[in-house]
Amino acid sequence: MSGDGSLENVGIRLNAIFGCKECNSRFDTGRALSSHVKFFHQGADVRVFRVIPLIQDRDEVVGMTLAGMEAFRIQASRMKAGEVREQIAISLDEDPSNIMIMDGNIELGHDHLISNWSSTIVKQDMGLAADHMDFSGFRRTPNMD
Repeated sequence: MSGDGSLENVGIRLNAIFGCKECNSRFDTGRALSSHVKFFHQGADVRVFRVIPLIQDRDEVVGMTLAGMEAFRIQASRMKAGEVREQIAISLDEDPSNIMIMDGNIELGHDHLISNWSSTIVKQDMGLAADHMDFSGFRRTPNMD
């Protein structure tokens, strides 16, 4: 369902948690948002993601960087993906809308119960590639078109 009956919110999914930074559109999954940006905003540059594998350590879940460093540690047993997303966002000091909980290539919905931590990963949206580049030493060339 979209909108709240007001003219200003016609067609806007008010309960969706992934918001487009280019327009007012909102989506239920990061994948839907990525597709929207790719096709409606001509890519708007390339997004950068950090992948964080999860390892269960007794009653805790540990997020490990690909370099083998601990990124975070949260209390967890069998939890809903939305609760895990919130805990991880707090641990990483990140907006929860930039955290996706994945099982393989499938993004888990807010109410999905996680039971197998070894097949679950975190995909953190780090922003646009251009945001991480330093162009201070380069001179911008004029557009000759």
